[in-house]
Amino acid sequence: VYWCVGTQIQTMFYAQGCQMNIVVTHNVEIPIAALGLFDIVPILILLPLFDKCLIPAMRRKGFRVTMLQRMAAGFVFAMLAMLCAAIVEWQRKQLPLSTYASACNQSQSQ
Repeated sequence: VYWCVGTQIQTMFYAQGCQMNIVVTHNVEIPIAALGLFDIVPILILLPLFDKCLIPAMRRKGFRVTMLQRMAAGFVFAMLAMLCAAIVEWQRKQLPLSTYASACNQSQSQ
């Protein structure tokens, strides 16, 4: 299960981006290649936050958090993330097909 989460960070963004309306405003459009940043940036922000704030606060409260427990918590969060993704995907497949034209088809036809 863990490697499914790790692999998902690096794959499928292009295929998902092709089906998304990535226009933010009239002048701003998110490049499909930039979608991978939405996984990496929170990791880069939250990891130091956990190490410098959350773990020391837990230790001050009397909780002795070992490295193995931190890894186990990471696995639990990864499992919950995959469960949420599965629920969203299941609900997405219940919706009628969109009339939004794929951005990838437009770029290939030019």
